[in-house]
Amino acid sequence: NPYKDGDQRIEIYADDNGLEYWVDPADDVLVQIGPGAGLHQTTRKTRPEARLPVAELRTRALALIETQMPGFGARRSSYHPLEDHKDKEIYFFRWDDFSQPAKESEMPPFVNVGLRADGELASFTKTLNR
Repeated sequence: NPYKDGDQRIEIYADDNGLEYWVDPADDVLVQIGPGAGLHQTTRKTRPEARLPVAELRTRALALIETQMPGFGARRSSYHPLEDHKDKEIYFFRWDDFSQPAKESEMPPFVNVGLRADGELASFTKTLNR
């Protein structure tokens, strides 16, 4: 697992669209969804009529997180939010947990959702354990 020190393993599955699904076999929890190694999602222009407001994208990101982490909404205020976008085509919604110091070689635990401007899932990563 590249998000943790040690030799914890990740199982990686791929679909026909080139997306990889990383699963922690210890507890059968989804850790990440995104393009496979060496693949980069091509930026595509979203038609103006298909674009969703950022508030709607945020709501969808939170709904996805809630499916993977029931009760996240109730704990959300304890995490540090960060939002960004890539060329206003892929929007990223991230929450970091700075409640415990991370080891020097580790990132703080986080959950991140990337959505295309039309709401299609581009990526998902979850390293939060609670």
